[in-house]
Amino acid sequence: MAKSAEVPDQYKDIPGAFPYTLKGRVMWFKPIGSGQVMLLQRFRARLAHLRQQNEDDAYLRLVFDVSVKTLNVIDSLFLDPADREWVEELMITGAIDVQDLLPVMSGKNAPPDDDAEVEVKPRAVKRAVKKASVANARRTQR
Repeated sequence: MAKSAEVPDQYKDIPGAFPYTLKGRVMWFKPIGSGQVMLLQRFRARLAHLRQQNEDDAYLRLVFDVSVKTLNVIDSLFLDPADREWVEELMITGAIDVQDLLPVMSGKNAPPDDDAEVEVKPRAVKRAVKKASVANARRTQR
């Protein structure tokens, strides 16, 4: 199993600092603020309202605005400006998209790096095998 990274000394005074790996690069972020979350939720609620009203032009403008604001929030979470510049370059060249950065907003719930080792617990494997064998038995009974 991949071990969680130890917080570098320069970020130890930042409560909740967490790593996020993108394309093999480990970057450090601070957690999103509750005010940022509330504002984004308010914008998303307005999106839902416009969608229900079938106001396509206003809806599309707001989708763009919300996307820009979401990127601004993510931008504010970077702890190292060099990481921010690297990510911006990847976005400009189309190597990544906003979707690749959204997990940063949820903090430590970022998906594991593609190269990271994943620990599979024996119990989970046994359950999967049992579930598959039950499904196979039902199929044969038909």
